[in-house]
Formats: sequence, C-alpha cells, structure tokens
Amino acid sequence: LMPELMTPKQKVDSLRQLLERMKPEMALALPKHMTADRMARIALTSCLRTPKLLECDPASFAGSVLMAAQIGLEPDGREAHLVPFRNTKRNVVEVQLIPDYKGFLKLARNSGQIKMVDFREVREGDKFEYKYGTGAFLTHTPSPAPAHEKKGKEWTERAITHCYAIATLTSGESVFEVMAWPDIEWHRDRYSRAAGEGPWITNQAEMGAKTCVRKLYKKLPSANAPMRLAVVLDEKAEQGIP
Repeated sequence: LMPELMTPKQKVDSLRQLLERMKPEMALALPKHMTADRMARIALTSCLRTPKLLECDPASFAGSVLMAAQIGLEPDGREAHLVPFRNTKRNVVEVQLIPDYKGFLKLARNSGQIKMVDFREVREGDKFEYKYGTGAFLTHTPSPAPAHEKKGKEWTERAITHCYAIATLTSGESVFEVMAWPDIEWHRDRYSRAAGEGPWITNQAEMGAKTCVRKLYKKLPSANAPMRLAVVLDEKAEQGIP
C-alpha cells in the first residue's frame, strides 16, 4: 500500500517492521551500554507520541534513528527529538534528529574528559561578573527575589540579561561561554527557522542556555566525535538544512 492509503495501525506496523530490520545496523552503531531493542522501542514510542512521524519518509526516519544510535542519544524527547519537517522541494515529510540540551550534557559526561557542565540564565537583579583571558573568572549570585511574580491575573518575570555555560575538565581547568541576551536573540533571528514559535517562546531560558552550551563545546579541546556531530546536527536542524 502507498503510505497515504495506509491506516494509522498499518503505518505503525510498517515502522515496527522497518525498525526490526534495522536492529543489526543499530547494534553496530550503538555504544556498548545501549541496545538495539531499546533504541527501536524508543523510536516507535516517539512515533506514537508524535503521530506526524508516521507520515514521514521511511528512509529519512531510518537515517535519523541510525544517527541517534551513532551519537549515543536516545530519541525519547529528553536526550534528543525526532522532529517531522516538510521538505517543500521533495514534497514529503522528513525527519530530523535534534539533540536536546540534556543530550549535550550526557555526551559531555560520557566523554571522559569533562567532569561537569553547568548552564544558567542570568536575570535582572542578579549579581553577575565575568572576565575572559588572563585571570578569567565568572561569578553569579542570583537575586533572592523570585523570577516570576503574579500581578493580577498576569504572570511577569524578571528579564533575562545573559546566559552562560561552564565546563570543568578532569584536569581541573574551567572553560566558560557567556552570551548577552540581545546576542542570543540575534543568533535566534538569524539562524533559527522557528524563532517565533515553539521552545524559543515557551522555554526561552533553556534555548538560550543551549545556544551557549553549543558554542562552548566548539571551544573544548576534549570534545569527542559524538559531541561534535551533535553540535553540527543541532545547527543544521535550527537552520533548516537537511
């Protein structure tokens, strides 16, 4: 049957069979601590959670699942996302793998050379200072005032002024990246095809932090191949590059 003529159950069964055929290839790509059975189960659950994925080009779906296996991230909506996008040139719905900031942190921990990665937003009223170069330092003391306040029926929040990401290497050295909020907005408006919707609206602080984390990883000499690949995937997805 053509995909457009299949019932939802037939589409699920078709993807289940596709994932079953992919298991040997997934097993070769996956890190030792992950199994092909689990990856296939998570990928199928993602389709049930996002029914639009059932409409996607099977080759595109398979490629994204294999890419997740190669990087070592589970496409469970926490570490990474399988996101459907319409390819207007081909007139088909394709899948893109988009790493989550939690996935970036997992890859950092798994690298063996990074002891810790932290990221935060800085809001108006916080005490925040930093310096690059010789004598570099970063200090952040959040204001005791709540970030959110209800005025009548409306919620307001103290504005975000900066976001930063900081990595502590196993050598004890710390590396950090700071971005002022206007620079994050510039990056969003220039590079993101979803600047006016989705997480850029509902989770601004997390998206700002992820922008810093991604920029930080490019500076880390200890970044491994999965980390570098995750950064490239995330940038391509944000810019709408297949």
